[in-house]
Order: sequence, then structure tokens, then C-alpha cells
Amino acid sequence: MKLLHREDVEEAGYDMPTTGICASISEFDMEELKFAGEWALADDEVVVADGHQQHHLYVVVSGQVDVYKRNDQASQAQHIATIAQGDAFGEMAFLSGGVASADVQATGQVVLWRIDHERLLEFVGEHRAGGQLCMNVASILSNRLVGGNRKLVDLGKKLQDSMHRQMVQNLRELTPEERSHA
Repeated sequence: MKLLHREDVEEAGYDMPTTGICASISEFDMEELKFAGEWALADDEVVVADGHQQHHLYVVVSGQVDVYKRNDQASQAQHIATIAQGDAFGEMAFLSGGVASADVQATGQVVLWRIDHERLLEFVGEHRAGGQLCMNVASILSNRLVGGNRKLVDLGKKLQDSMHRQMVQNLRELTPEERSHA
């Protein structure tokens, strides 16, 4: 990943997205936020590695990244999510101690904006929009929790259905005498 200089960002005309983590932030505060963090360019590479220290909150400015989780028993990583322009990632490790819980891989060329904990606290302390930024992060986390809960309930239903089908199949395979004892 290559960090971009302020001149590179200005020359390329990169701007912060106005959705997601940056929703409802004034144009003036967006200009301040724009250079409160760092800008980076990633090209088909791992941006964040599962289990490694991770000290930044990231926003995808252009392009997309894919999130993968490795299972100890599986040889391949499972695709968890695709994060596109305007969306954030890394907030869990950023807020909870700095260890990434998944791999985040740039898909093609991706422009990212990132901020570390110290710089975010500075921004929050110096700008009214800092409160809105924090509320937006909380909203993102809340939506991810609701989505995760929904997936967990759906998985539970599928497991129950599968167990029921297996039990019915097992009963069909029993002899009449075995069925009378079951």
C-alpha cells in the first residue's frame, strides 16, 4: 500500500464520500476531516491482515475491498463481505484494541482514506462534526450487528431443517421392528 502526499490527493481531486461514516457532515468540516487522516492507494493487495495489529479506521474512497475470514479447519478463506465506495472498515479493531479479525483485500486499484485513534480523538475534540462522525460509526456497527444477528437466526433455522430432514430419513431407513422401538 502506498501512502499519498497531500499534493497527490489535491491533484487527483479525491474527496471524502458524503455517505456512510461521512454522512451529515458539513462541507467545511469535510475539508478539515479530509486531511486529518491519511490517503493511501492499494492495488490487489491485503490492506488489513487477520490477527495482526490494526490501528486505523478506513474509508473506501473509490474501488472496493473484499473481507475474508480464515477457518482453522478450512484451507480456503470464506468471503464475508464486499465493501465499496463510501463504506468503512476496520472500526472493530480500531475501537477494541487493535487486532484485525479478518483479511481485507483490495480488489483492483482502491483509494482509501484512513485515520488512527489519536488523530480521530483530535478531530472529535476540535470539530463539532466529530460527534456526528462518532454517531455514524455507531450506526455502522449497529447495522452490522443487526445483519449478523439476522444471519445467525437464518443459519439456526437451516440447521433445524437439516436435522429434521436427517431424522426423517433415518426413520425411513429403520425396519418396522426398529421403528416400533424408536
